[in-house]
Amino acid sequence: MEEQGRYRSEWLGYNEVGGKKDIQKYVLHVIPYKSCPVYVVGHSLGGWNGAHLTKIMSDWGYKIKMLVTLDPVGEGTLVWLGSDIYRATPEPVAEQWINVKATPSKPDQSDGVADFGEKWSIASGPAINAHMDVNHYNALSMFTQPIAGMKSASDMVYESIMKEFP
Repeated sequence: MEEQGRYRSEWLGYNEVGGKKDIQKYVLHVIPYKSCPVYVVGHSLGGWNGAHLTKIMSDWGYKIKMLVTLDPVGEGTLVWLGSDIYRATPEPVAEQWINVKATPSKPDQSDGVADFGEKWSIASGPAINAHMDVNHYNALSMFTQPIAGMKSASDMVYESIMKEFP
């Protein structure tokens, strides 16, 4: 999403931020300068790797404005064997972190897959740590349904961007 050239949005798969070489290849070229605010939104394995991305980029001097993790998955040893993800628990670095966990009243096959990958149990860290009655596959709902009063994670990202780029 881009508005009058003021900001840029890139979609990357979780496997494109799975290490420093991948980050240098796929991420850094879209960020014009280190103090440019960076927003990371990740779902499932992308939430896990996106959280790692924030720490690495922060260590490199980049400004991580916001991290949104949508039902992040990655704590399971078996998922490490079959996926290009970090094996340690993430230590996110962001000015604001929003986490949305899918806790469906009617689980489906996607929830079984997420359970197999072992959902990340986040005890502390996010400014907002919400639970939502949606299935794991439904990242769009997790991102767009209200979680804080009448605001969704998407609303909060957009408002923050508009403050940074009036």
